[in-house]
Amino acid sequence: MTNIAVFDSGLGGVATVKNIIDKRNNYYFVGDIKRVPYGDRQKDEIIKYSKEIVDYLNGFDIDYFIVACNTICVSAIDYLRENYDYKFVSIVDCGLESIKKTDGDVAVLSTKRTYDSHFYKNNVKDRNVYEISSPGLVPIIEDGLRDRDSLNKYLKEYLKIANEKQIPNILLGCTHFPLVKDFIMENLDYNANIIDPSDYLKENIPSTSDIERHKILLTDIMENTQKMVDRIFGKPTKINKIDLK
Repeated sequence: MTNIAVFDSGLGGVATVKNIIDKRNNYYFVGDIKRVPYGDRQKDEIIKYSKEIVDYLNGFDIDYFIVACNTICVSAIDYLRENYDYKFVSIVDCGLESIKKTDGDVAVLSTKRTYDSHFYKNNVKDRNVYEISSPGLVPIIEDGLRDRDSLNKYLKEYLKIANEKQIPNILLGCTHFPLVKDFIMENLDYNANIIDPSDYLKENIPSTSDIERHKILLTDIMENTQKMVDRIFGKPTKINKIDLK
Protein backbone atom coordinates (compact mmCIF):
# COMPACT_ATOMS: atom_id res chain seq x y z
CA MET A 1 0.00 0.00 0.00
CA THR A 2 1.29 3.45 -0.92
CA ASN A 3 1.64 5.99 1.89
CA ILE A 4 0.57 9.39 0.58
CA ALA A 5 0.94 12.60 2.61
CA VAL A 6 -1.54 15.38 1.88
CA PHE A 7 -1.14 18.75 3.56
CA ASP A 8 -2.82 22.12 3.60
CA SER A 9 -3.07 25.26 5.68
CA GLY A 10 -6.46 24.21 7.02
CA LEU A 11 -9.64 22.22 6.45
CA GLY A 12 -9.72 22.63 2.67
CA GLY A 13 -7.35 19.74 2.21
CA VAL A 14 -9.78 17.45 4.06
CA ALA A 15 -12.13 17.90 1.10
CA THR A 16 -9.25 16.99 -1.21
CA VAL A 17 -8.66 13.77 0.73
CA LYS A 18 -12.38 12.95 0.64
CA ASN A 19 -12.40 13.47 -3.13
CA ILE A 20 -9.47 11.12 -3.78
CA ILE A 21 -10.03 8.32 -1.23
CA ASP A 22 -11.86 6.18 -3.77
CA LYS A 23 -8.33 5.61 -5.04
CA ARG A 24 -7.39 3.20 -2.29
CA ASN A 25 -4.16 4.09 -0.54
CA ASN A 26 -2.95 5.03 2.93
CA TYR A 27 -3.47 8.79 3.34
CA TYR A 28 -1.98 11.00 6.04
CA PHE A 29 -3.46 14.49 6.08
CA VAL A 30 -2.00 17.43 8.01
CA GLY A 31 -4.01 20.64 8.29
CA ASP A 32 -2.37 23.57 10.05
CA ILE A 33 -5.56 24.86 11.67
CA LYS A 34 -3.57 26.68 14.34
CA ARG A 35 -2.00 29.06 11.81
CA VAL A 36 -4.64 29.24 9.06
CA PRO A 37 -5.06 31.24 6.88
CA TYR A 38 -1.73 31.27 5.04
CA GLY A 39 -2.99 33.57 2.29
CA ASP A 40 -1.96 36.79 4.05
CA ARG A 41 1.42 35.52 5.26
CA GLN A 42 4.87 36.28 3.88
CA LYS A 43 6.71 33.76 1.71
CA ASP A 44 9.40 33.04 4.35
CA GLU A 45 6.73 32.21 6.91
CA ILE A 46 4.97 29.84 4.52
CA ILE A 47 8.24 28.07 3.70
CA LYS A 48 8.99 27.67 7.43
CA TYR A 49 5.54 26.22 8.17
CA SER A 50 5.68 23.91 5.14
CA LYS A 51 9.06 22.60 6.23
CA GLU A 52 7.69 21.85 9.70
CA ILE A 53 4.80 19.90 8.19
CA VAL A 54 7.02 17.86 5.87
CA ASP A 55 9.48 17.13 8.69
CA TYR A 56 6.60 15.87 10.83
CA LEU A 57 5.20 13.66 8.07
CA ASN A 58 8.64 12.17 7.45
CA GLY A 59 7.90 9.90 10.40
CA PHE A 60 5.19 8.01 8.51
CA ASP A 61 7.33 6.37 5.80
CA ILE A 62 5.78 8.56 3.10
CA ASP A 63 6.11 7.58 -0.55
CA TYR A 64 5.17 11.00 -1.93
CA PHE A 65 3.47 14.27 -0.97
CA ILE A 66 0.42 16.07 -2.32
CA VAL A 67 0.59 19.79 -1.61
CA ALA A 68 -3.15 20.52 -1.43
CA CYS A 69 -2.74 24.24 -0.80
CA ASN A 70 -2.45 26.73 -3.65
CA THR A 71 -0.77 29.26 -1.37
CA ILE A 72 1.93 26.79 -0.32
CA CYS A 73 2.43 25.70 -3.93
CA VAL A 74 3.08 29.22 -5.24
CA SER A 75 5.24 30.12 -2.23
CA ALA A 76 7.16 27.06 -1.05
CA ILE A 77 7.03 24.10 -3.42
CA ASP A 78 10.25 25.07 -5.21
CA TYR A 79 12.00 25.13 -1.83
CA LEU A 80 10.53 21.75 -0.87
CA ARG A 81 11.54 20.13 -4.15
CA GLU A 82 15.08 21.49 -3.87
CA ASN A 83 15.58 20.46 -0.23
CA TYR A 84 13.79 17.11 0.10
CA ASP A 85 14.27 13.86 -1.78
CA TYR A 86 10.55 13.34 -2.35
CA LYS A 87 8.07 13.79 -5.13
CA PHE A 88 5.74 16.73 -4.44
CA VAL A 89 2.50 16.81 -6.41
CA SER A 90 1.25 20.39 -6.74
CA ILE A 91 -2.46 21.25 -6.68
CA VAL A 92 -1.80 24.35 -8.82
CA ASP A 93 -0.29 22.13 -11.51
CA CYS A 94 -3.50 20.09 -11.34
CA GLY A 95 -5.35 23.37 -11.80
CA LEU A 96 -3.37 24.16 -14.94
CA GLU A 97 -4.02 20.72 -16.38
CA SER A 98 -7.73 21.12 -15.61
CA ILE A 99 -7.83 24.42 -17.50
CA LYS A 100 -6.28 22.74 -20.55
CA LYS A 101 -9.38 20.54 -20.77
CA THR A 102 -11.67 23.56 -21.15
CA ASP A 103 -12.41 26.23 -23.73
CA GLY A 104 -12.89 29.93 -23.09
CA ASP A 105 -11.76 32.43 -20.50
CA VAL A 106 -11.15 31.54 -16.85
CA ALA A 107 -11.82 33.29 -13.56
CA VAL A 108 -9.60 32.13 -10.70
CA LEU A 109 -10.85 32.56 -7.14
CA SER A 110 -7.86 32.42 -4.79
CA THR A 111 -6.21 33.64 -1.62
CA LYS A 112 -4.33 36.94 -1.68
CA ARG A 113 -0.95 35.16 -1.76
CA THR A 114 -1.90 33.07 -4.80
CA TYR A 115 -3.40 36.15 -6.44
CA ASP A 116 -0.20 38.16 -5.85
CA SER A 117 1.90 35.40 -7.45
CA HIS A 118 -0.13 35.63 -10.70
CA PHE A 119 0.61 31.93 -11.15
CA TYR A 120 -2.36 31.17 -13.34
CA LYS A 121 -2.16 34.31 -15.45
CA ASN A 122 1.55 33.71 -16.02
CA ASN A 123 1.04 30.10 -17.05
CA VAL A 124 -2.16 30.25 -19.13
CA LYS A 125 -1.34 32.08 -22.37
CA ASP A 126 -4.08 31.02 -24.78
CA ARG A 127 -7.02 32.88 -23.20
CA ASN A 128 -7.95 35.58 -20.71
CA VAL A 129 -7.44 34.78 -17.04
CA TYR A 130 -9.26 36.92 -14.49
CA GLU A 131 -7.61 36.55 -11.10
CA ILE A 132 -9.85 37.32 -8.11
CA SER A 133 -8.38 37.73 -4.64
CA SER A 134 -10.94 36.25 -2.24
CA PRO A 135 -9.52 36.62 1.30
CA GLY A 136 -12.85 36.70 3.11
CA LEU A 137 -13.86 33.11 2.40
CA VAL A 138 -11.34 30.97 4.29
CA PRO A 139 -12.10 32.31 7.81
CA ILE A 140 -15.83 31.73 7.28
CA ILE A 141 -15.23 28.18 6.05
CA GLU A 142 -12.86 27.38 8.94
CA ASP A 143 -15.55 28.69 11.32
CA GLY A 144 -17.97 26.05 10.10
CA LEU A 145 -19.92 28.16 7.57
CA ARG A 146 -21.95 29.73 10.35
CA ASP A 147 -21.96 33.26 8.90
CA ARG A 148 -23.90 32.63 5.71
CA ASP A 149 -24.80 36.30 5.29
CA SER A 150 -21.17 37.39 5.17
CA LEU A 151 -20.31 34.45 2.91
CA ASN A 152 -22.91 35.47 0.33
CA LYS A 153 -21.92 39.14 0.65
CA TYR A 154 -18.28 38.27 -0.16
CA LEU A 155 -19.26 35.98 -3.02
CA LYS A 156 -21.43 38.65 -4.64
CA GLU A 157 -18.43 40.98 -4.52
CA TYR A 158 -15.86 38.45 -5.75
CA LEU A 159 -18.09 37.09 -8.53
CA LYS A 160 -19.12 40.49 -9.84
CA ILE A 161 -16.68 40.40 -12.78
CA ALA A 162 -17.68 36.81 -13.61
CA ASN A 163 -21.33 37.79 -13.75
CA GLU A 164 -20.62 40.93 -15.78
CA LYS A 165 -18.48 39.11 -18.37
CA GLN A 166 -20.23 35.71 -18.17
CA ILE A 167 -16.83 34.04 -17.80
CA PRO A 168 -17.40 30.40 -18.82
CA ASN A 169 -14.92 28.76 -16.44
CA ILE A 170 -14.36 29.42 -12.74
CA LEU A 171 -11.38 27.68 -11.15
CA LEU A 172 -11.42 27.12 -7.40
CA GLY A 173 -7.89 28.28 -6.67
CA CYS A 174 -7.98 27.38 -2.98
CA THR A 175 -8.76 23.94 -1.56
CA HIS A 176 -11.22 25.51 0.88
CA PHE A 177 -13.43 26.75 -1.95
CA PRO A 178 -14.98 23.42 -3.04
CA LEU A 179 -16.65 23.48 0.38
CA VAL A 180 -18.69 26.49 -0.79
CA LYS A 181 -19.20 25.39 -4.39
CA ASP A 182 -22.99 25.38 -4.01
CA PHE A 183 -22.90 28.92 -2.64
CA ILE A 184 -20.71 30.02 -5.55
CA MET A 185 -23.20 28.59 -8.04
CA GLU A 186 -26.10 30.29 -6.25
CA ASN A 187 -24.33 33.66 -6.57
CA LEU A 188 -23.76 33.35 -10.31
CA ASP A 189 -26.31 34.79 -12.74
CA TYR A 190 -25.46 32.15 -15.37
CA ASN A 191 -24.27 28.56 -15.69
CA ALA A 192 -20.49 28.35 -15.38
CA ASN A 193 -18.12 25.40 -15.49
CA ILE A 194 -16.75 25.15 -11.94
CA ILE A 195 -13.25 23.63 -11.95
CA ASP A 196 -12.01 21.78 -8.86
CA PRO A 197 -8.31 20.84 -9.39
CA SER A 198 -8.71 17.87 -7.04
CA ASP A 199 -10.87 16.20 -9.70
CA TYR A 200 -7.83 16.09 -12.01
CA LEU A 201 -5.73 14.89 -9.08
CA LYS A 202 -8.14 12.02 -8.49
CA GLU A 203 -7.99 10.96 -12.14
CA ASN A 204 -4.22 10.58 -11.90
CA ILE A 205 -3.76 8.70 -8.62
CA PRO A 206 -3.58 4.90 -8.88
CA SER A 207 -5.09 2.60 -6.26
CA THR A 208 -2.48 0.41 -4.62
CA SER A 209 -4.62 -1.61 -2.22
CA ASP A 210 -8.00 -3.28 -1.79
CA ILE A 211 -8.69 -1.05 1.21
CA GLU A 212 -8.44 2.65 1.97
CA ARG A 213 -7.06 4.16 5.14
CA HIS A 214 -6.80 7.79 6.16
CA LYS A 215 -5.60 9.65 9.21
CA ILE A 216 -6.63 13.27 9.86
CA LEU A 217 -3.94 15.20 11.75
CA LEU A 218 -4.70 18.79 12.73
CA THR A 219 -2.61 21.32 14.65
CA ASP A 220 -5.69 22.61 16.46
CA ILE A 221 -9.33 21.68 16.93
CA MET A 222 -11.63 24.68 17.03
CA GLU A 223 -15.28 24.81 18.10
CA ASN A 224 -16.69 23.71 14.74
CA THR A 225 -13.76 21.69 13.39
CA GLN A 226 -15.23 18.28 14.20
CA LYS A 227 -18.57 19.25 12.66
CA MET A 228 -16.88 20.38 9.45
CA VAL A 229 -14.74 17.25 9.15
CA ASP A 230 -17.76 15.02 9.78
CA ARG A 231 -19.73 17.03 7.22
CA ILE A 232 -17.00 16.63 4.59
CA PHE A 233 -16.74 12.86 5.07
CA GLY A 234 -20.47 12.39 5.61
CA LYS A 235 -19.91 10.41 8.81
CA PRO A 236 -18.22 10.70 12.22
CA THR A 237 -14.48 10.91 11.58
CA LYS A 238 -11.66 10.72 14.07
CA ILE A 239 -9.37 13.75 14.33
CA ASN A 240 -5.89 13.58 15.82
CA LYS A 241 -4.43 16.77 17.29
CA ILE A 242 -0.70 17.17 16.69
CA ASP A 243 2.12 19.55 17.58
CA LEU A 244 4.52 20.29 14.74
CA LYS A 245 7.27 21.70 17.00
